[in-house]
Amino acid sequence: MENQRDSIITLAQQAYIYGFPLVMMYESMRSTTNYERPVENSFFAPVNQFAHFRTFPDAKFRSMVKPNNDTYYSNAWLDLSEEPIVLSVPNTNSRYYLLPMFDAYTNVFASPGKRTTGTAAQTFLITGPSFNDDTIPPGMQQIKAPTNMAWILGRTQVNSPEDGKDVVYAIQDGYHLTPLSRWGNSYQPEPHSVDNGIALNAPEFVENMDISTFFAVLNEQLAKNSPPEADAPVLAKLAAIGIGPGKKFNLSAFDNDTQVALKALPAAVLAQLRGIVTKGGKHENNWGINRSGVGNYGTDYLVRAIFALVGLGANLNADASYPNCQLDSNGERLDGGKNYVLHFKKGQTPPANAFWSLTIYGPDDFLVDNPIDRYSVGDRSELQYNADGSLNIYIQHLRPEDARQANWLPSPNGEFSLTMRIYWPKESYLDSIWEIPAIRRLE
Repeated sequence: MENQRDSIITLAQQAYIYGFPLVMMYESMRSTTNYERPVENSFFAPVNQFAHFRTFPDAKFRSMVKPNNDTYYSNAWLDLSEEPIVLSVPNTNSRYYLLPMFDAYTNVFASPGKRTTGTAAQTFLITGPSFNDDTIPPGMQQIKAPTNMAWILGRTQVNSPEDGKDVVYAIQDGYHLTPLSRWGNSYQPEPHSVDNGIALNAPEFVENMDISTFFAVLNEQLAKNSPPEADAPVLAKLAAIGIGPGKKFNLSAFDNDTQVALKALPAAVLAQLRGIVTKGGKHENNWGINRSGVGNYGTDYLVRAIFALVGLGANLNADASYPNCQLDSNGERLDGGKNYVLHFKKGQTPPANAFWSLTIYGPDDFLVDNPIDRYSVGDRSELQYNADGSLNIYIQHLRPEDARQANWLPSPNGEFSLTMRIYWPKESYLDSIWEIPAIRRLE
């Protein structure tokens, strides 16, 4: 009996890890699209409509952890079950932009933008898996989505608040979504009907789901968004406990001890995932760094679940990379009571085809107030290089009294972390030729 119980618990754990991204995507879609019309300066808009977040966050911003000061977001959830959606993109005049598209399983299936499709005006036809019409309207490029649910989490480069208003607003306004049946005609979406029973905070809602509700949602979404063919082996195993398209998980079918263990499983799995995050993955000079495997997970369901928990909507490595650091070169926790320097040798600043930045966060992963309202620095900042061409970024709580002020990144009065953002990293980064330098404490 114990062996059978252990087998059931093991399968349920595998099912939870496998299904967590799909359930998180579905509930995130429901919560962020439950609005009559797009909400100004937010991530909220009805299905098949864009919402644009168009401001730089500051210390008061609490809508999402680790916000960036590099881009404005354009967010849209798509339902492709009825018909294809036409995506229109304006000419960005060489401006870097990125419109990654995620399937229901959090894999990036297309990534229009400067890296892949250039910056000229373009029109894309996004089709769902049931679309079988070979006729694509002239001037459109087809993008085949593997699932009916899809998510666009776009980013457009912003160099300053003034640049955002003068240039980027117009670019964002040029991102349009139109049902194919309405293409070529005047189109104004009807107000969306709001469901007051939908939770506002999707991550919290999913994490608090009981096991029966979680697996019910999972089975429903597996039926609506067909799993990749590569998932057939794991789904064949999970069918034994009622997990799969068209199947039903029945908690009461198990003995009492097994039911108790299954009820406790979500909290245990989430703690396991967070434990892995705390330990970190690959490290280089005490930076957590991923140069491959992000945004297209294949059958690595554990990594996929981890990113769904702590970084839903992670880009392909080729589009952007986000090394994180909490420790200095001695392995000690970064703390505002100490002064640090990040030193780049001549020609060894982060290798980006687009741009790079370094942002500082408090222990809660939010921006922290500072006397000069500077939360990040990067290649678009007015940094002063050393006589030999090298670059120092000074990270400390108190304002420097000398020329270092130009390269000062103010730290909070306590523990903090750093995130480096490298947009469109060069091959030297992806191939590990370039090495990220350690944060060194100044005595």
